[in-house]
Amino acid sequence: MKRTQKLSLTAVMGATAIITSLMKIEIPFPILYYLKIDFAEIPAYLTYFLVGAKLGILCGSFHFIGLALRSGDILGPLMKYLAEISNILGMFIGARISKKRVIEIGAG
Repeated sequence: MKRTQKLSLTAVMGATAIITSLMKIEIPFPILYYLKIDFAEIPAYLTYFLVGAKLGILCGSFHFIGLALRSGDILGPLMKYLAEISNILGMFIGARISKKRVIEIGAG
């Protein structure tokens, strides 16, 4: 995939995340009623899986900027952004570790 296509996909996914966040599509978590499943982070995770961690984080940054501009408050969007980025980085590190273990098992 060309760099332009990757950036375009990232922008479209960022816009999708903002629109999903504006639509407030949330499902209550069955066990803990005060938690809600929010679908607005899924575009950032899809971007990570499709084009990589850097652009997944960029997509999350677009989502953060959209939320911060809409709400006027910075704390809520910042906490959501940090949770999203930590998830993406955790998946990235986990993928790196599991690749290394597969190579070590195959070589050993």
